[in-house]
Amino acid sequence: MIRLLVFVSLFFLFSPVWSQTDSTSAGKPKKEKKEKKKKVYPTDTSYHHSVRTAALLSTFIPGAGQAYNEYGYRKYRSKKHRAWWKVPLVYGGLGVLGYYFYDNYFQAKLLKEEYLVRQDNPGLTFHHPQFEGYTESQLTTDFDFYSRRRDIFAFATIGFYGLQIIEALVDAHFVTFDVSEDLSFQWRPVMLDRQTAGLSVSLRF
Repeated sequence: MIRLLVFVSLFFLFSPVWSQTDSTSAGKPKKEKKEKKKKVYPTDTSYHHSVRTAALLSTFIPGAGQAYNEYGYRKYRSKKHRAWWKVPLVYGGLGVLGYYFYDNYFQAKLLKEEYLVRQDNPGLTFHHPQFEGYTESQLTTDFDFYSRRRDIFAFATIGFYGLQIIEALVDAHFVTFDVSEDLSFQWRPVMLDRQTAGLSVSLRF
């Protein structure tokens, strides 16, 4: 009986401490683990990006294919690649090459005209003031130089024009190319037979 009374007394004596501890711990909010959620960008599933359209646009309007690809990339917002910065490069490259082509073409034209005028008018020292003091040999030498440079820049301009068409065509394929996390590439060693080791490669779409 005495033991029971002692037990009950100790129970009521320490019960406020336990209750305070429980209430204190209960008052504290539990820390919840914050899960990092990956951003999911909406994709326009009804959109169809045409590779042929990109090539044709760049053919008729330089840089238009790159702009069209940029429009396509914005429809697939999960992709980080962008194509808008290529448009000023296209016009910058064509502008520089076109300028040097015209400059060399104009110089070659003036030299040819100067030479032909002197041939038609014997004794004439110059026709254009900038060629005063030039001999006919110097005129032909400079004409060959500028005409050669004219041809080089003409081919370079055509080549760059074709290159931007090819770039728009290739880049258009990557607009709809699947680069999601569902793609996986794995390799592991395998035994082809009891004495021959090999390598297994698997690509999952």
